[in-house]
Amino acid sequence: MSAWFWTTWNGFGPETKASLIGGLTTLIAAFMGGFAIVLQIRHQGKLNRDNVKEMERRRIKAELYEEVQAACRGVSDAAIEFANLMLSIGQSVEVAATFGHRQAGFPLPAQRIPQLIQVHGDYHNAVLKLIFLIEQRRFV
Repeated sequence: MSAWFWTTWNGFGPETKASLIGGLTTLIAAFMGGFAIVLQIRHQGKLNRDNVKEMERRRIKAELYEEVQAACRGVSDAAIEFANLMLSIGQSVEVAATFGHRQAGFPLPAQRIPQLIQVHGDYHNAVLKLIFLIEQRRFV
């Protein structure tokens, strides 16, 4: 094979050899350029996929943060409402007891048990909503 190649190669003239070498280097350069372009497109595609993945991860984190923030705000508001009602009931009972002990006229407490039960239930519902959110998303 080697002898045939050299015999054939030496049989060509200088112009033919130059043409063959030029054509061969053009083909090699074209294949190398095509290969480089394929590698670059592959690399850019990977970077694009990684960027999309990172943006989606950030979007999910932001949504999760907003959900947790809303649930925590609900628990906080319900706890404040419940605590205020309990303080108000305690003060009303203390005032009524003080005036009742003196046998003076006193205003009856405005708060009622159904109102207390409703506010307490709202507080528990808010806490359960936060707990269910934590269980559903499986994070702490």
